[in-house]
Amino acid sequence: MVATTPVPGLTPMEHAALPLTEPQRTALLMLTSGCTQIAAANAVGVARTTLHRWLRHDAAFMAAYHAWQQDVLATGRDQVLAGTRDALATVMAAIRAGNANLAWKMLQSQGITAPPTPGSTDVAELERGQALARRKKEVEFRKNEHAIEMDELFNRTPAELDEIRKTFNEAMDAEEKELDEQEEEDKDEEDGKSLG
Repeated sequence: MVATTPVPGLTPMEHAALPLTEPQRTALLMLTSGCTQIAAANAVGVARTTLHRWLRHDAAFMAAYHAWQQDVLATGRDQVLAGTRDALATVMAAIRAGNANLAWKMLQSQGITAPPTPGSTDVAELERGQALARRKKEVEFRKNEHAIEMDELFNRTPAELDEIRKTFNEAMDAEEKELDEQEEEDKDEEDGKSLG
């Protein structure tokens, strides 16, 4: 049977690609509509522990649930950001009327009252920063991937495993140091530009 229950926060293509059962899709729809875990589990005919397992250990179910959470948070942030003009107008009206406490607190919570910290306008500098961030993420990913591979090398002696781990960590530390040095050079260059 082809599942037809839409998964909130996912595009139709993402929805179709997730290997969820129809009970999982229905439970997800119920959870994202405000139902309790117990109600969702009962509605699809599974134990609450099964639903809990889906939420904590089923990668496809977790991915769909996380997509919904991210969508809700992004939508909420967008709606609050869209209300910033109204909040500013309220602050001005409240200031003119003599009471700006509530509106002022809302602006503070959104960071509107913090001093502005605009980013760089240098395209090359931004591209270097993005490239460094990607390389750092790749290094971290490879470290984690290597840790998993190391755990899987159970046929090796502890001394062999220690030597492999030591060699790999030294290589990764050297690459991280190189990235940190490049980042520091870029920061020093940026600081020099702002002073000049």
